[in-house]
Amino acid sequence: MTTETTATFTADNGVTFAVRIVRPGEGYGRSRAAMNDTQHTLVEVFDARFAGKDYCEAEGQIIAQYRAETLLNDPDRLTNYGLNLHGGVPEWSIDGDTMGAILFHIERNL
Repeated sequence: MTTETTATFTADNGVTFAVRIVRPGEGYGRSRAAMNDTQHTLVEVFDARFAGKDYCEAEGQIIAQYRAETLLNDPDRLTNYGLNLHGGVPEWSIDGDTMGAILFHIERNL
């Protein structure tokens, strides 16, 4: 059974990010063309400002993908310092408080 779990979070910098949980057996990536055939739950992060654009996914422009366990491994660091999703795009940084909310969302939906 596939149950898609996506939520949006607005960081302190004003950018809204969509966070999608991808369980084993679910599709991910561009047009959900890739299959998560691992035992790991993945987390995709999108820039929701681009949601619904022709060249993006419904959630927005995909920025990054992580294993859920990687993000949950060091919550203190992420909630204190945040997460820079792409060093070349300053807007693609999530502050610590917003990361705390994202980590809670991930934990709750594993």
